[in-house]
Amino acid sequence: MLFDDNPGMRENIRLEKLGRKPEADALRDAFVQDVLAAVSSGEDHCSCTAACPYHGRCLECVAIHRGHRDHLPDCLKPIVL
Repeated sequence: MLFDDNPGMRENIRLEKLGRKPEADALRDAFVQDVLAAVSSGEDHCSCTAACPYHGRCLECVAIHRGHRDHLPDCLKPIVL
């Protein structure tokens, strides 16, 4: 599945800006279901290139980075830099 820059999520943003919340929410929810299915099937969706024992375990990875407030996970840097 295409995780980063997902076309459905880009459409979600467009619809939200147009005030079409129910349609936007449906796209968001479908994306989340696709992510959960990819994770549960073992698909490698993680764009991080760092050698890390938390590769693909986003919740734990982000929690660790938030805990030490030192830097962003590599996968989030393109969003903010």
